[in-house]
Amino acid sequence: MSRGLWPWRREPAPRPVALALQGGGAHGAFTWGVLDELLQQPDLRIEALSGTSAGAMNAAVCGYGLRSGPTAARIALGRFWAGMHNKAMRLGNPYLWVPYNAAGKGWNFDDLPLTAALNVAAQFWSPYLSPFYKNPLVEVVNRIIGDFAVLNDPGDDLPPVYVAATNIGKGSRKVFGPGELRTEVLLASACLPQSAQAVEIDGTYYWDGGFTANPALEPLVAHADDMVIVQLNPCDRDGEPPKSPGDIADRVNEISFNIALVQEIQTLDLVNTFLRKLPPEQRTGRIVNLHILSDEAVMANLGLASKYNLNWKFLKSLHDAGRAATETFLGDCSGNLGRRSSTNVQRDLVGRYLGTAR
Repeated sequence: MSRGLWPWRREPAPRPVALALQGGGAHGAFTWGVLDELLQQPDLRIEALSGTSAGAMNAAVCGYGLRSGPTAARIALGRFWAGMHNKAMRLGNPYLWVPYNAAGKGWNFDDLPLTAALNVAAQFWSPYLSPFYKNPLVEVVNRIIGDFAVLNDPGDDLPPVYVAATNIGKGSRKVFGPGELRTEVLLASACLPQSAQAVEIDGTYYWDGGFTANPALEPLVAHADDMVIVQLNPCDRDGEPPKSPGDIADRVNEISFNIALVQEIQTLDLVNTFLRKLPPEQRTGRIVNLHILSDEAVMANLGLASKYNLNWKFLKSLHDAGRAATETFLGDCSGNLGRRSSTNVQRDLVGRYLGTAR
C-alpha cells in the first residue's frame, strides 16, 4: 500500500556501513563491481570510505560522485575504469592485446614469455630514467574528479574519504582525510616504486599505501557500527607451495600487501573483545561489526601480471565478479548488519594468517 494512504507508515532507515577498499591495480575493477551493486541498495547508506591504491581511486571517485546521488556515483566509477583502459591503449600496455587463456590459465598471464621479458627488463628500469616521465594517472583522475572541494568538505550528507600512502623516509603510513585530499594524494597512494616516481606532498615523498595500510581501518571506526572490507588479495592458498617464478612472485605480493590489513583487523578484534567485557555504560569506544566481502576463488586464479592488465573484457569480468560477490554477500550477511560480525576474525582470518587463533 502506498505511503500516501498510510501516512504513519515509515520506510526503515538505511543501514549505515563503512567501506574499506583494498588495493590491487587492475583488480580494483572487482571493487568497482562491488560499489556498483552496493549503490543500488536503498536500505544501505555509505557512511565513510577508506582506500589504498586502486581502492583509494574507487573510494574518491565514489565519494565525489555521490554529490549528485548513487546513480551519478555509479556513472563516475564506470567512466574512471573506462578512462584507465583508454589511457592504457594510448600508452601501449602490452597486455591489452594478449587473448584470454593465452597461457592456458584464463586471465593469468604470469607464465607467458611476455611477462618473463617484462620482469627481466624491470630489473634494469627505473621510472627516473625517462626524461619525459609523467604519471599516467594524473589525466584520468583530473578528468573524473573535477573539484576536490567536495571531498575535502563533505558535510553531513556525503561520506568522508580516507586515503593511505607510505612515507618513504619514515617507512610509516600516512592517512589523508577531508581537508587534505588532492590529485597528488591519490597518485601517492597508487605509486608503485618500480613503475612510478615518488610523489611529493608538502615536502615529503610517498609510495603506494599498500606497503603499510591496505587499507587503513582505524579512520572508519568513528563512522559506523558495520565495516565492510573489500579484499582483493587472497589470504589462503592450499596445497603445494608455489614453484614457478610467476606463482612465487604472486604469492609474495599477496602476503606483502595483506599483512598490514590482517594485523589491523586483529587489533580491531582485540578492542572489540575488550569492550564486550565492559558494561555498556563503561565503554569508551564503538564495537565494530566486521564483514569481509571477497571472492578468493576468482582472485586466486589471476596472478600478479593481471594487476597490470587493463584489457576492457578483463576489467568487465572483474566488475561482474564483484557484483556477483556482493549479491551473495548481501544474501548471506545482510541479517548481520547492525547486529554482529559476519566474519569470525580469529577462525577465518587472523588465526590462519598469523597463526594466533585462540
